Amino acid sequence: MKIIAKWISLSATSVFLLTGCATEDAPQEDTSAVSENSVTSGEDVYTNMIDTAKEQYEANKYDAAAGTLSVLLQNDLSDFEAIQVEAQGLLSEINQIQADEVKKELEQTETNYQTERSSEIANQEFEKDTEQPIKEATDEEIEAWLAKNESAKSVKAEEIDQEAKDTSESTSENMSEELNQEVMATEKETEVLNKVMEKLEIDPRGYEFFLVEAEGIYQVEVREPLEIDEVEISHLIAIVEYNTEEDTYKKLDPVTGEYGPF
Repeated sequence: MKIIAKWISLSATSVFLLTGCATEDAPQEDTSAVSENSVTSGEDVYTNMIDTAKEQYEANKYDAAAGTLSVLLQNDLSDFEAIQVEAQGLLSEINQIQADEVKKELEQTETNYQTERSSEIANQEFEKDTEQPIKEATDEEIEAWLAKNESAKSVKAEEIDQEAKDTSESTSENMSEELNQEVMATEKETEVLNKVMEKLEIDPRGYEFFLVEAEGIYQVEVREPLEIDEVEISHLIAIVEYNTEEDTYKKLDPVTGEYGPF
């Protein structure tokens, strides 16, 4: 398993990472009138999302429940006031629970890696490498683990920067094999993020991502960071498994821990 990137924020790079996702030529849907059937369908979808969030909440999967509610509240719920009010109330309650949990953790251990400690994939990979949960690790241990997993790429980046300077006047056909491979890897990561965000049908701006890859299968964790009561928390939007060879997607059910198609 190879860690492709630490947390990636699209706030400054959204245009680059969304290259190829434009839909300027797509026909615009006429929303001047909404049929009764579409309203009923929308209500069913939103009610199902509320029920999913409640199930996650009852299973103590607070970050997942908050993520489900956050995505729900991004929709226009003006015709579904009861759903909107219920979702807002439950999300506010969960946010406070998350903030209180982080405060308790910080009373025991001050950390500069709260985001990493909250990540499902980071914990999975950290425990696999170190045989201990990431929440039980010191900041020094997390820092060393991140450095170990990023060092190869960092070295390559330095080499590529120098090589790019040395070959700035050359055409792409004259680029070294190593440089070509690194460029292709970066493009692949971008392509994967594009595909996953398009599949999730959400605007990536303001979210953070964690990627791992093994034999062409990527796991992408999407989180929404925010601050409550002066502490950092995050909502788990989704964990998606993308098979590049088969061009197929699976989404993690945080309650069962199983991946399923979506």
